[in-house]
Parts: sequence; C-alpha cells; structure tokens
Amino acid sequence: RHSARGSSAGCALLVEQAALVLAGSCLGRRRWVGKACRILSRELPRQFTPDGVHRESGLRYHAFAAEAYLVAAHCLTASGAGLPPGWKVALERMAGFVTRSRVAPGVYVAWGDDDEGHILRLTGRDDDYYAYICQFASLVTGHRIGPMEPLSPTLEWLFTPGRIDAVSASAEGAVAAEGSHTYADGGYSLLRRGGITAGVDHAPAGIGATAAHAHADALSVQLYAGDRPLLIDPGTYLYDVARPGRDRLCSAAMHNTVVTGGAGKDEIPGPGMWGRHSDTRLIDHGEHHVEATAKGLSGVEHRRRVYLADDHTVEITDSFSRECDWTATFVTAPGMRPSAASRGTVKLGAGATLTYTDGKARVEPVEVSPAYGVKTAASAVRISGHGTRVQFTININPTIITSKL
Repeated sequence: RHSARGSSAGCALLVEQAALVLAGSCLGRRRWVGKACRILSRELPRQFTPDGVHRESGLRYHAFAAEAYLVAAHCLTASGAGLPPGWKVALERMAGFVTRSRVAPGVYVAWGDDDEGHILRLTGRDDDYYAYICQFASLVTGHRIGPMEPLSPTLEWLFTPGRIDAVSASAEGAVAAEGSHTYADGGYSLLRRGGITAGVDHAPAGIGATAAHAHADALSVQLYAGDRPLLIDPGTYLYDVARPGRDRLCSAAMHNTVVTGGAGKDEIPGPGMWGRHSDTRLIDHGEHHVEATAKGLSGVEHRRRVYLADDHTVEITDSFSRECDWTATFVTAPGMRPSAASRGTVKLGAGATLTYTDGKARVEPVEVSPAYGVKTAASAVRISGHGTRVQFTININPTIITSKL
C-alpha cells in the first residue's frame, strides 16, 4: 500500500515490486504477484527507452533496475507462472546495453551515479556485477548475451546445471560487445575501431523533474585504448554527505564536455536533484562517428561530432550557435601525467597526445572517484577560448592498445 512515489518512483519502485513478487509467490498470495506484475509491466515503457536503456542515465542504475526485473522473472518462471507479455524482449535489450558497454573484463563505459547497489549476492561480492546481469538475463531468456564464464556463484545457486550448460553452449545472440552501436532513444553511442573505444553521452537528463542520479555530462566522451582508460567519467563519491564534493563531481566542469558562457548545461538546486536540464538531440551517427547537440543554461547550442579515424586518432569537433567564451575539459585517468608541450599540443601521457586548433590549455589537479566513497588524485586538461568552432584531435600510440592495465 505504500510503494515509492514521486521522485523516488524509479529503481526503488521496481525493487519493491520484485520483492512483492517473491513474497506473494512464497506465501501463496496471488493477488500480490498480480499487482506487482501489473506495476512492473506499466513501468517498463516509463523507465526504459524503446531500445532498452534505463532513463536514470547511469549504467549502475540501469543494471540495478534490470536485476529487479530478472529476480521477479526468475521467480515467476520457477513457480510456473510464466513471464508477462513483453518482458523477455525487454530483458534482452537491457542486458544488451550492458554488454555493449563492456570494454574488457571488468571494464565498462559507465555514466551517472554508482553507489554499488545490488539485490542478490548470495556468496558475497561478485567480481563483475555487470557480467552477472548479462549472465542472469541469458539464463532467464535462454539467449546467451555475452560471456558465460566465469559464471557468477549466485547464479549457480539459482539455476540448474542443465539450464546453465544449455545456455552456455548456445550460440551468442545478436547482442555482442564487438562493433559500434548507437542507442538513439537511450542516448548513448559506443564507437569502436582499431582497438579504440569511445563512449559518447547524448542522453536526456534523467527521469522526472529532478532527474535524480544523472550527471551534467551531456556530450561527454570517454576514451579507451584496448582496456586502458584515457579519458574517464569522474565517478560519484558519495550522495548527501560532503555535498560540495559530490556536486563538483556531477558538474559539467568535471566531465569531458564543453562549458559555454561560463555556465554549465544543468543546475543543481539540492542534493541529488537537478533543476533546469540541458536539451540534447542526436543529429547523425554511423559506424565510426556520432554527432549530437546540447543546449544548456547559457542558451548557446553546443554541437559535437566524434569520429574514430583508421589511424588511431579521435577527432572531436565542437561548434557553437553563436560566438561565445568556451572551456573544454578532458579528465585523464589516474596515473596519467598530462602536460602542455607547446601551444596547440598537450601530452596526455600513456602514449596519447591532444592537439587543438584554438584556445589556451592548462592542466589542473582534480579528484575523481573510482569507487563509491573513494577519492583519488587525477588531472584535468582545460582548454579555453572564444569563438564558434574548435577541433580537438587525440593521437594514440598503437602500442598501448595491446598493453594491459
């Protein structure tokens, strides 16, 4: 009678209803199960885009929401009730987004908040939560979505050896991590070429008026050479505790995007809340490129094109709807030591060099959060200028693509 409402009716509502499915099934309360299934079916189009991306704009919350459906789906199947219409396809799409976000084992292009939440961990901390979600979806749907080894110990408890063997031996489904893919509805592009992976965020701000768990990361880029991160998302750190630090990590100034006119793309009126949001649109996309726009608080429309060339270079072209002051940020992975080599060139470190056509560069020490509640030192390259257009080119030494983290 007291399910999550308002701004809390995101993942929390889904987990509540999954619990209601479990309780109703165990206690023989079919009315509970029916109510929960109706709410979960209603929430599918509300909380997930047609191509299967959760609208809270964060990979961890996407996986957490998917796990709620997977727990409920497994309970329904095991009890002989069967899945409601549309669930199987939806689960495959949810897991597909996770596996396409995979760069290497344990390495993912992740956006937005991450508090390391989960529902089932029967044997302690899983090594790879995202792999567990894809394996769980594979076993529920019967279609293998990504690698099945090493199998999560939790799933060994939930499924019979026969089911595990049958799904593991089946051909991998249409959803695989290889190649590029753009989620036009969900708002993310995963570009791959020659061992380089680029993630581009052109997603809406998030669910509802407050867009909880989203970050001001419109048109932000993450970049990997092999399994090595070069340009990173700054992470979450904490929620309400030490709010200034959290707000700083969530801001546009800490993401690999551009701030125009001195104003970010979104405003933060309170902890975990967003006021005015940026307006994003996907313009064009292909196998090796994506182009999108975002209009933020300054009123300037920022247009960004990201292109992966065949010579291990990444071209990022930014243009603005009117002449303005702009600052582009590139947050490098911990351990990289960027330095301004000369005007127009920055050595990022790890065999990567950034060149730019306009502006002036500086390198600042920053803190990023590689895990919830953890902060570590890193560096941000900030390039500031004035005008309507600038191009950045990142040249990557091919030898680091085959090196390991």
